[in-house]
Order: sequence, then C-alpha cells, then structure tokens
Amino acid sequence: MFAQAPAPAEPPGTESTAEPAKAIRPGGERGMLRDQEFILWSLAFAGVLLLAAVVFFFFDRWRKRTVTDSPRDLSFSLNSFRQMYENGEITEAEFEKLKTRWASKLKEKVGVAAPAHPQPPPTPAPPPESPPAP
Repeated sequence: MFAQAPAPAEPPGTESTAEPAKAIRPGGERGMLRDQEFILWSLAFAGVLLLAAVVFFFFDRWRKRTVTDSPRDLSFSLNSFRQMYENGEITEAEFEKLKTRWASKLKEKVGVAAPAHPQPPPTPAPPPESPPAP
C-alpha cells in the first residue's frame, strides 16, 4: 500500500567508513558518574567543615577556660606578698587585707570550710574566791 521512501543519499565526498556517533543521553553512564563524583566531593567538603567546627569548638573552649589556681600557686602568691611587706613595698594594713583574701581562697581550694561567724575569744574565768580567814 504505501511505498517506502528511498534512503537519503549522502552528498558526494562525505562517505565515511566509521559508525555514526552514539548520542549521549543526560541520564546515561557519564551522567551517573558525574552525579557520584559530585556526591563524593560534597561529602568530603561537609566532613572537612565538620572537622573544622570541632577544632574551633575545642580551641574556643581551651581559650575560655577559667584559670584555676592550685593551692601551691596560692601559697606562693601569699609568700610573695609577705616578701613585699618585709621589703616595705606594701603597708601592714594592705598585707593583712591581702592575707585574709588569699587565705580564704586557699581554704576554698583545699576544702576547709571557713566559720560563718567568728566566735569571740573565751573570757577568762574569774579567780576562785578564797575562804574567809578565821
């Protein structure tokens, strides 16, 4: 019924013996490799960012840590204040003020509880009365 159309003739001089090139589809083999490479590089970049965040966290924590004075350091400071007092660099009142402040810090570090209210010194008992002479 219908006649087949003849194949188009190639222009003269363009005859080739090679096979025609295969069309690369967007979802073809090369597209999948590019997707896998993209995913791998994205995961590597996310891992590097996560590692950098952890490093910065610990560095910031180290930088902000409170300087804890050990009891040895506190006693060393108290000795240096005593030497300053003996050399006349600070007055007796300043030395006593520093000494009470550092002594309370030292007691806190060691774990000795300071008394809440200082108790007055005990009053001496009155001497016993001697019996009347006969």
